[in-house]
Amino acid sequence: MRSKASKEALLRSLQSQSAAFPQVMREIEIAVANEEYRKAFLMIVELKNQGLWKPDLEDERNLEDFWWEYAN
Repeated sequence: MRSKASKEALLRSLQSQSAAFPQVMREIEIAVANEEYRKAFLMIVELKNQGLWKPDLEDERNLEDFWWEYAN
């Protein structure tokens, strides 16, 4: 299932860069575990806008999939 795979890939990307935002990463993980996907999405977008998380093209696709499959 693409959406589950893309969600997991998105979280892996965030975790790989989370040294700059460990507390927010924990909050994202908790939000996802609690199925609070819109909350997680908004935190991820804020990290991106602040330049703390630097997504590549695949990450951008996974973030969009996350929005449409979970957070929307």
